[in-house]
Amino acid sequence: LDVTDLKMGKGIIVEVEDNVQMKYYAFMLIHTKFNKLADEFPVRLTIVQPRGWNDESHVREWWTTMGEIKAWVVRDLLPSLNSTDDDLKAGDWCRFCPAKIVCPLLTSLFRAASEYDPKEAVDISPVALGLAYAKIAGVKFYLKALEGEVYRRNMLGGTDSVPGTKLVNKRSDRILKDEAYEEVEGEKVAIPMVEAVRKRFGDAGFTAPDLKSPAQLEAIGSKEAKDFVKEYAYSPVTGLTVALSSDKKAAVIVKTATERFGSEAIQNAIADAS
Repeated sequence: LDVTDLKMGKGIIVEVEDNVQMKYYAFMLIHTKFNKLADEFPVRLTIVQPRGWNDESHVREWWTTMGEIKAWVVRDLLPSLNSTDDDLKAGDWCRFCPAKIVCPLLTSLFRAASEYDPKEAVDISPVALGLAYAKIAGVKFYLKALEGEVYRRNMLGGTDSVPGTKLVNKRSDRILKDEAYEEVEGEKVAIPMVEAVRKRFGDAGFTAPDLKSPAQLEAIGSKEAKDFVKEYAYSPVTGLTVALSSDKKAAVIVKTATERFGSEAIQNAIADAS
């Protein structure tokens, strides 16, 4: 049984291994059409994401069986569907949920965040700070859903559909027109913009060819290109950012001031500042 999902997203790579959405699709097919097949019957789940590459490819597949899908439904899916609001938890799974803007948990998180005094964060305990940070993703998802709903209503209902808001043009960089005009025997004649720039400014009007990025080189599609990128591409260190403990990235060990400079140097600096 083949279940294939075309993903057109670019920024978020969707992995296929043990993917809940794909297993749900497979179960719908099994339940409606293929329920009589043996539990050992193989199931192949495939995600095709042309605009999103992981370390291997834009086509990713994972194998399972009819029996494993059915067992997952009983063990994980049905209990989740039957859970109450008391069991709601915010996390990455909220990203694609269509009920974000009416979710009681996300709504309460948004209200708490909007009324929170940032000055209080200085005195908050490490445990409480960690618990609060874990809910940031949910608040961000809610904000995005809220902006989307305001946009939708303004588009459908016109001006003043949502009091206090309006639609404006997005910020954009200036671009040149396709054609320019020059006088030929007293008349204006349209010529391609590239030709016009070259005539007036020469090479100064053009940029030199740029080297493609590692992802663009991989997009060439050849094994040589992929091997070349694997051998020579690297991710430069541009600074640190905060992530949840469950994040797949390795933690960076940060030394304290005392570990870096020694307790004596710290004490001397404090004494000098006093």
